[in-house]
Amino acid sequence: MSHISIYPDKAYCVYVHRDGATVFYVGKGRPYRPFEASRRNRKWTDLVSTLETYDVEIVLWTNDNAEATKEEARLIRLWHPSCNQMMNGYTNEAQRVAASRTHAGKVVPLGIRQKISASRIGQPVTLETRQKIAEALKGRASPLKGTSLSLAARQKISVARIGQPNHWKGRQHTEATKELMREGKLGMSIRCLETGEVFPSINEAARSLGISKSNLRLHLKGRNEHAAGYTFEMVA
Repeated sequence: MSHISIYPDKAYCVYVHRDGATVFYVGKGRPYRPFEASRRNRKWTDLVSTLETYDVEIVLWTNDNAEATKEEARLIRLWHPSCNQMMNGYTNEAQRVAASRTHAGKVVPLGIRQKISASRIGQPVTLETRQKIAEALKGRASPLKGTSLSLAARQKISVARIGQPNHWKGRQHTEATKELMREGKLGMSIRCLETGEVFPSINEAARSLGISKSNLRLHLKGRNEHAAGYTFEMVA
């Protein structure tokens, strides 16, 4: 093992452990730390147990702990030493978590958002990704629930749709869909309380009595007290 003079006026150092030209560990600590074999991780212990000797190289002496930490992280990213139990060059889990939150709460500029959006045009979302999104959203209430679009938002949507083809134009319901719709209307008969007459549907009642279908629907929903002077009830 190499023996290197220690600078008594420096509080911290950044060091590497080498097996020949191969750096297998990068560390930071007090001046005595590079030469200690205690309190090392399992990877380091297992590797060193197979070596007759290894070299110690002091890369930086400093009194600034932050500077030492930054240099240690840089060297880990540079050499990817096999015995460092760290990810992406961060010297500990707290730093890795802190780095992952660097952009938390920040607003991405419009220009960058537009570039990201343009780069994703035409990229299909895989079934696996869609399933992950569905699982992540399961049980969450919609952020739009109970809200209504502002007039400005509705106007923007209206302008954006100008000139776009109506994909429903010319299309007709299939017979199966029509049958389902007819079945769904069964049991929706209504009775006029004034005349006692039972109508098979809202449309039929409106036509027969000459009243507005929308007013009749609002009355049946309880929002109007009557529909053109008539009152109705649902008949099962």
